[in-house]
Amino acid sequence: MMKTCPWICIVFHIILSFNLPTNGENILVFAPLPIKSHFGGFQALFRELAFRGYNVTVISFFPLDKPIKNYNEIVIPFNKSFETTIPPMIMTGRHFLTVIPLSWYFTVKRAYNVLSSTVLQEFIQNDDSKFDLVLVFTFGQSYCVTLGHKYNAPIINLNVLMLWQSNSKWIGEPSTYSYIPDARAGVTPKMSFTERIKNSIIGFLQLYPEDFIHLPKYKDIMDTFFKYPGWETRPSMEDMLKNVSLTLVNAHFSVGITRPYLPGTVEVGGLHIKEAKQLSGKFLEFIESAEHGVIYFSFGTIVNPVLLPKEKIQVFVNVFKKLKQKIMWKWKGEIPFNLSDNVMLREWYPQEDILGHTNIKLFITHGGLHSLEEASYNAKPLIGIPFFGDQHMNMRIVEEKGFGKMIDIQTINEESLLSSIIEVLENPKFKENSIRQSSLYKDQEMKPIDRAVYWVEYVIRHKGASHLKSKSVELNSIQYFLIDILVVFLISVAIILVTIYIVFITLKYTFIFKTKND
Repeated sequence: MMKTCPWICIVFHIILSFNLPTNGENILVFAPLPIKSHFGGFQALFRELAFRGYNVTVISFFPLDKPIKNYNEIVIPFNKSFETTIPPMIMTGRHFLTVIPLSWYFTVKRAYNVLSSTVLQEFIQNDDSKFDLVLVFTFGQSYCVTLGHKYNAPIINLNVLMLWQSNSKWIGEPSTYSYIPDARAGVTPKMSFTERIKNSIIGFLQLYPEDFIHLPKYKDIMDTFFKYPGWETRPSMEDMLKNVSLTLVNAHFSVGITRPYLPGTVEVGGLHIKEAKQLSGKFLEFIESAEHGVIYFSFGTIVNPVLLPKEKIQVFVNVFKKLKQKIMWKWKGEIPFNLSDNVMLREWYPQEDILGHTNIKLFITHGGLHSLEEASYNAKPLIGIPFFGDQHMNMRIVEEKGFGKMIDIQTINEESLLSSIIEVLENPKFKENSIRQSSLYKDQEMKPIDRAVYWVEYVIRHKGASHLKSKSVELNSIQYFLIDILVVFLISVAIILVTIYIVFITLKYTFIFKTKND
């Protein structure tokens, strides 16, 4: 009996080690932008860190459904001034030259609306907690980097989409316009000449004009709303942005583009994806009663199809009547006129669980990144109807990979929609390519959540990760693009050519003079 006691103690200790927090580090997540899809893409990471014993404080608009241990929330109250309802047809009709200025306008306006919140100001000005790490979102929130100074803690960037020039320039990542597209340009790495011009213009606007037009507004926001004890001594915003320890990117090369990264940038796309759970009730009954399968139709959390012109809505209604498949349509608003019996309307669906069901044959989507990740994971062919942002680029990539088709909402009609649906459903190449896409997406050395946690812990262990940064962040444009070297080279060549010319002329006239004398 005495001999077994040590073993019992060891086993008991191991069991306890799995149930009790082994870490004591405090992590702050600061997310003052009320865009649910952006926050939701990383919320699984915050939950996982809390589960592993870290004390996680999350400031956002989106509380958990159920409280969990170590996950402490400060919820920002939502009010109508935060809403920006733009009709979908206006969003999709923007010229590419307006993409960057509109983004500047939107993010500044939203910052002034949100950061004046009493909850946020109370926290920023009076909180005296100790944090070992601060996580901030990069999309329109660069001013949040000052929290690293407030808490004397390293910063990790959370990038909700693939990197674009506004992010890349501060962390030293290359943004070669010839083959690395800006997500909002609507192009893929296979760019034509005119597409490279378009991509270069969008990149150039972020590289130089942004620093003189937009960045000063962010500095004003930071100086107005981030007044904490000692704020007067903080470094410049540029220096703080260059001092970020790590950037986690919601991207994966199998879903997006293949591009080079420095060690301090890590792809973790698919953090939110979970294995599909068994459906129940009316959802399960509807899907399993569909003899010819089900088409799932959702435009995500921002685009509300009820705001489409009536003639566009009627296109969908009329086409769905002609299909033998059933349709699950995410819809919030008045029921469309003359809707057929094969269509189910709901304001909300458990999308991941639905896409995981084998009887879902097609996913009609707006082309948002999370939808692409979930479709890729579950091997579902797509029809994409993009509106704005990265959606056009995403769907062009899907077409290049061969597991979906894109339709322009501006020109959509019954014929184009019906023919596309029939083609994707009946041509086996789309399903075959979606299976290949799923295989590529799932074949990773570790799960995205484990990769993200590893790098978060890496930054905590080393109290920052400045050693991951490239020295390119210390160079100005003249040095980075070797313009000074080129100038010296051209001057040297010019001097050599002039010297050769002078020598030649001197020898020539010396020879002529000598000949005359002879």
